[in-house]
Amino acid sequence: MTSEAMIDADETLARFTRTLRTYDDPHVARVAAALADSTPLSIETPALEPEAWLSVLETTAGELYLAASDDEYGTRTRWYVRHDGAAFIYGTKQIGELYRGPEGTNAYRQVRSVVTNHDVTPYPMGNYPLEVADEYQEVPADQ
Repeated sequence: MTSEAMIDADETLARFTRTLRTYDDPHVARVAAALADSTPLSIETPALEPEAWLSVLETTAGELYLAASDDEYGTRTRWYVRHDGAAFIYGTKQIGELYRGPEGTNAYRQVRSVVTNHDVTPYPMGNYPLEVADEYQEVPADQ
């Protein structure tokens, strides 16, 4: 990174950390503490249980998203999960945002799967790389 880009990235990380410190939630506090020990090139994340990550997404709705990657069979998959204040949203780099819904829907099941089976990294919503969808598949998971 150029020095100007690095300075901007440092400032973004510092603002993000300060924002998360305003929440009165122990899980969000752990995320903020990990980010305080991070650099833009090396984001630290706490070892939270899946339910804690889901809680962080709900609590900070609109402030952060989580990203995870998997390189399998020569193909890299990148997942993005977030909460918009009303429902969980799941998407991939290849397809974009796909599912949106509360607990009991495919969106919730997919988000839970990502935070259960992968190391996730929190990022500020200002850096969200997917286009926010106008329509989603909102089929309940049990159908």
